[in-house]
Amino acid sequence: MPDDWERLQEPGLVHVVVTARDATSAYRVFDALVERFAAVDPPAWLTAPPGLVAFAVLTPTRGADHR
Repeated sequence: MPDDWERLQEPGLVHVVVTARDATSAYRVFDALVERFAAVDPPAWLTAPPGLVAFAVLTPTRGADHR
């Protein structure tokens, strides 16, 4: 697993799945991603168990961040 974390330093994209109890909480995480990485695409909603919401986004890795 440490090798996986090291790869996040390399330029590229990461598939992120956000799961929360409600859409407001999920969007807080999404908003934080957009604030850090302006190139984040709109989320794609996923099927989630009852009582949860989930969506997926592609976001740049830390190594791709030019700020």
